[in-house]
Amino acid sequence: AEHFCWWDGLVDESRAPFDRAALRGRGDFSADLVGLADRLLADPEAARALAEALDAPPRTMLGDLEEILGGDDALAALIDEAADLALEVLGEGAA
Repeated sequence: AEHFCWWDGLVDESRAPFDRAALRGRGDFSADLVGLADRLLADPEAARALAEALDAPPRTMLGDLEEILGGDDALAALIDEAADLALEVLGEGAA
């Protein structure tokens, strides 16, 4: 049988988990970032207010934005991922 799929490349997008508990107590920018994410994750109304404050796309994209944000669970997942990405950029990966 012929193969219908060939590997062209492999991209490793895995990363070590962040030790957010350790970051929380440091008193630096990373701790503030984790604290903000924690507050937003604990308060769906505040998270929705942030999403609405960031809601500045062209009117033609508003429907897409609602679909992306979805409900509170989808918004919480976006906040959690955003915090991880920001910590990754800051070089705060787990030791």
